[in-house]
Amino acid sequence: MFRVILFLDYDGTLVDIAKSPEEAKIKPENKTFLEKVAKTCTLSIITGRDIKSFREVFGTISEDIFVITSHGHEIYRGERLLWKHGDCNPPPLEPLKDKLKSFEGSLLEIKKMGFAVHYRNVADSEVGDLLREVEEFLEKNTPVKIIRGKKVIEAIYCKVDKGTGVRKLLELIGWRGEGLAYFGDDTTDLDGMRAVKELGGKTFFVGDAKPPVADDLLSNPEEVYEVLKSLCTTKR
Repeated sequence: MFRVILFLDYDGTLVDIAKSPEEAKIKPENKTFLEKVAKTCTLSIITGRDIKSFREVFGTISEDIFVITSHGHEIYRGERLLWKHGDCNPPPLEPLKDKLKSFEGSLLEIKKMGFAVHYRNVADSEVGDLLREVEEFLEKNTPVKIIRGKKVIEAIYCKVDKGTGVRKLLELIGWRGEGLAYFGDDTTDLDGMRAVKELGGKTFFVGDAKPPVADDLLSNPEEVYEVLKSLCTTKR
């Protein structure tokens, strides 16, 4: 049987976007389905979360599932660390944390390779002021990369992205030209999609508009699961 290697973003792709990161828990039936898929396809979940945050919403990770965390910073098989990119050096975040206290509903998520400011629950009238505070902090503490996603702005302080994670996982598993597919929903996924496209794979974007790097557009996570059923010979 021809084996497919899957790269699946988590938030917004395998689960709906939640009001706060800790609420984005996977449905038990969908987790069971992914565990079955991992028996017939090489399955990797690729996320901006660190492993602790991912476990909190996903639960125990099967040894059959790879997890690429922190936008390519670390790679796990089940609960076991396989590879780490190297240490990043984000700046002290207390000044930014103090500024954000003024914005009800904001969330500062501290990550190994930097930080993310979520403002999905901030009043529309205050978003402009919040973004100005964040941009001012970034001007003083310049990151390697800034990612502006869906109601989140993320700063990364090491040279790593989801494309890095894709290529490193393929190296670790000894990729021999098997079929590749990437599913994602945000700007953070575009680097991963480019890597998969360059290697001859298929790319799927979840959202309202299809970016140039995507082959197909899907409307929601439910459609992602439907496509996965067709790619891997398993029953839900």
